[in-house]
Amino acid sequence: MKGGVYKMFNDVPSLIGYLFISLLIYRYSKNVIGRLFIWVATFSYEWYLVHMLVISTCIYFLQDTSLGIYPIMLIGFVCSILAALLYKKVLQYIK
Repeated sequence: MKGGVYKMFNDVPSLIGYLFISLLIYRYSKNVIGRLFIWVATFSYEWYLVHMLVISTCIYFLQDTSLGIYPIMLIGFVCSILAALLYKKVLQYIK
């Protein structure tokens, strides 16, 4: 692997540092993260099915605005969660 986004994974000490930071965050906020994972697990398959469509649509419609890519991605992320929850409700109604 060369540079770019994956550069931190090419450096073993850096990877170990990120791993331990992640473990510390998990250790001290286990209840919050655990509840978050359980909540996301209730609609994760639906989210998997719609996330790229929704995020791509948000990027397409918002790319000409003065917003940067990070706010657009955040909007797409939130919209994809909402679309997944709506899709879950539609599937439950059909069943």
